[in-house]
Amino acid sequence: MHKLYLRIKFKKYASFNAYNTLKYTNTKVLVIHGTNDKTVKVDDCYDFALNDANKNVKCLIVENRGHRPLLSINAVNYSMFLDHNITELKLKFGKQIPEKELQLLRNNVNYKLKEELDEEIIREIKDFLCEV
Repeated sequence: MHKLYLRIKFKKYASFNAYNTLKYTNTKVLVIHGTNDKTVKVDDCYDFALNDANKNVKCLIVENRGHRPLLSINAVNYSMFLDHNITELKLKFGKQIPEKELQLLRNNVNYKLKEELDEEIIREIKDFLCEV
């Protein structure tokens, strides 16, 4: 039903996916993708980049990053550490982790480190924007 609605509303454009949209765009686009992304397959980005499907699209593939490839390696490692701590709490307390434990965890999160950006990737973005 949802596809039918999209087909009625957007006509031929309803069948476009991200790959096809990028393939035919006239706009300069920078696609940044992490090799360890479990949400979006990196194969699609490799295919696009290797086939030079569109000269307006630049693919930047970042090693050892997941769905948030702008984060530094330190931020990625720290997020994994936090995930491990949460898993440990779940194993210890089950679904009902005491609020005291959650608050202790929240109070000790280094948010600056958790959201630290990779300066090299930011430089790549800046260079791309200067070319456009």
